[in-house]
Amino acid sequence: MTHRRRFIAMALCAAMLLVMLISSAYIAHETAHPHACCGEGCPVCQFIEQVEASLKGLSLILVALLVFGFAPVARRERFAFAAAVPAGFTTPVAQKIRLND
Repeated sequence: MTHRRRFIAMALCAAMLLVMLISSAYIAHETAHPHACCGEGCPVCQFIEQVEASLKGLSLILVALLVFGFAPVARRERFAFAAAVPAGFTTPVAQKIRLND
């Protein structure tokens, strides 16, 4: 079951990446080669606005996935550090030890 879920997650990530790349390529193409804009109801301009909105939404989703994906790792590292450092951790200065060379 975990292999299937992992495959589905990887396929969704690949699809999102493909959509972002194609959308960015379309915007770059339209800005490099300006189209004959017909004014306020231009379908190309409307499509570019929709693509930009979807890219903003996808980027927010990706940031959220990265944050929630790395949160368990950061939490595990924090607890590992807390377990490695004793509770009564003191410095040589706190113990009034002179470190003369």
